[in-house]
Amino acid sequence: MKNIWQNIPPWGKALLLILVWLYPIVVLVRTISQYNVRTESTFGWGLFVIVVVLFFYWKVAKKCNPIKEDDIRFTFIIHEPSRYEWSSLLGVVFTMLGAFLLSALIFDTTTTNQLAFINSFKSLTPMVAIPLLAGHALAAGVVEEITFRGILHNAMRSYTAWVRYMLVAVLFTFMHFLPMPLLIPYILVSLLLSHVAEKNKSIGVVLYAHFIVDLVIFLCLYEDVIIIGQLTSFHLVLGLSFVLSGLVLCFYGLYGVQIKPSKLSIHP
Repeated sequence: MKNIWQNIPPWGKALLLILVWLYPIVVLVRTISQYNVRTESTFGWGLFVIVVVLFFYWKVAKKCNPIKEDDIRFTFIIHEPSRYEWSSLLGVVFTMLGAFLLSALIFDTTTTNQLAFINSFKSLTPMVAIPLLAGHALAAGVVEEITFRGILHNAMRSYTAWVRYMLVAVLFTFMHFLPMPLLIPYILVSLLLSHVAEKNKSIGVVLYAHFIVDLVIFLCLYEDVIIIGQLTSFHLVLGLSFVLSGLVLCFYGLYGVQIKPSKLSIHP
C-alpha cells in the first residue's frame, strides 16, 4: 500500500485526501451536532464527542503519514514558544478577522452556505448553540489544517514551497464551495496560513489561529454582534486595521530581529 501511495502523483493524492479523508470527518461532525439538536438536550454535549473524534483523527493522521525531516509536523504544541510564535499567532488571527470583515463589506456573502449554517443555530439556546459552535470551530481548525497544511502540503514535497502554497490554497478554497467573488480572499488567507506553517514546521500556530477566528466569527454572527449586510464604515476601518496590524505581526513573528547585548540574532 505504501508503494502505491508513493506512486500516485501529488494532484491525485490531493483529490483522494479530500474525498476519502476530509469529507467523511466533516459529515460526521455535522451529524453529531444535528443529533444533539434532535435529542432536544439542554446542553451541547456534542462538543465532547467532537473532541474525541478529532483526537482520533489526529492520531490516525500521524500514524498514516510518516513525517520526514523537512515536513510540517502535526502537533498541537506551538514549536519553541517565544514572542515570535505568539506574534505569528496574533498576526494570523488579526489578518483573518480583517479579511472576513472586508470580504463581507466588498462582496455579497448573504447567500453563502456557511452563513446559512451559522444562522441555523440562532433558534437554539446559548447552552446548546455555543458548545456546538465551538465544536465546529475546533473541527475546522483541526481537520482543515491537518489535511491541507499538514498531509497535503507534505505530500507535494516534490514541488517548491510557493507552488505547494498555491495548489493547497486552490484546493482549500474550492473545498468550501464559495461564490466566485470570495475565492481570492480565501486563496490569500490560505497562502498566509501555509507560509506560517512552513516557517514554523508545525501546524500549531495556524491550527489555533484558525480555531480562534472561526469561534469569534461564529459567536459574533450567532449573537448578532455582526450582521452581514448591515456593516458600516466602522467595520471597513476595523477590517483594514486588523489586516495591516496582522501582517506586521506576522512579519515580525516570521522574520523578526532579536537584539541581545552580545550579538544580533535573526529569527529564522
